[in-house]
Amino acid sequence: MRDPRNWVRPVVAAGVGASAGTALVLLRVRSKNKRNRAQSKDILELAERTLRDVADEARNLLDR
Repeated sequence: MRDPRNWVRPVVAAGVGASAGTALVLLRVRSKNKRNRAQSKDILELAERTLRDVADEARNLLDR
């Protein structure tokens, strides 16, 4: 790992993994957002619920 030419693969792998994790969290939150939209009274409450769902899903994904 001393040679910078060997850094490309690990950096790309980390980027792909982070992108996949982010996409998974967004897909799960998007499915929950339909239910939250009906339960929310205004846009601020919907935003709070969405942010809470994002944090919960990210935490669940990291715990696995």
